[in-house]
Amino acid sequence: MRLFGNGEFTPEQRRRSLPIPSFSRTLIKDIDATLQKLKNHWVHTLLSVIGIMVGVISIVILLSVSEGIKQEAINNIQDFGLNTIRIKENITQDDYHSIEAIIGDNGLVSPIIKYPKKLITFASSDFIADVYISNASFIEIENLEIKRGRKIIPYDIKAYHRVVIVSSDLSKKQHINIGSFLRIKDNLFRVIGIASIHSKMSGFIQIPSSVNPFDKKAHRLDEVSISINNKDS
Repeated sequence: MRLFGNGEFTPEQRRRSLPIPSFSRTLIKDIDATLQKLKNHWVHTLLSVIGIMVGVISIVILLSVSEGIKQEAINNIQDFGLNTIRIKENITQDDYHSIEAIIGDNGLVSPIIKYPKKLITFASSDFIADVYISNASFIEIENLEIKRGRKIIPYDIKAYHRVVIVSSDLSKKQHINIGSFLRIKDNLFRVIGIASIHSKMSGFIQIPSSVNPFDKKAHRLDEVSISINNKDS
């Protein structure tokens, strides 16, 4: 062992002579024991690694197939030239959420519960209207326009706002304006928008899906309307 001229160890020799901390010795022993177990049971280790690889590959394949099927279905709908699809048989809120997840950014989805010919009170007088419980996409999917005010937005639904959209024919006939209050099933709703009408949609009121005054826990839907974006859009 080489010493300095004064008889001292070199810095490298001093470093090597330092005792190994107890936690380091324990870690080294654990690593050594683990490697020894892997070596002694290499067949089991190999099978475990293969199993993990097969599992990961299977998940990747399933996700790829699912995404491919979804996109193919959307492409087929677009190829048929369909703008709006309406599903009306045995539809639930869970079905709506599943459809909404599938469509994603490829279009709009609107859940609809319809209450025809309901009694509405305004300024101490009553009138009859068809009430639609739906979401923020209802106006666009039904090819309607907001003539005055604004449409229902997602925040209205999330915040449980008691607001309504009134069709222009009802607004004109009943003298209903933006800011008016309507009583529906003992609940007051503020008018925030006046919507256009067409041959299939008139005499209606739209209410956000989160504040259904007729059935707060409604699970079944009358319809789910889907509007698919054009390929060129």
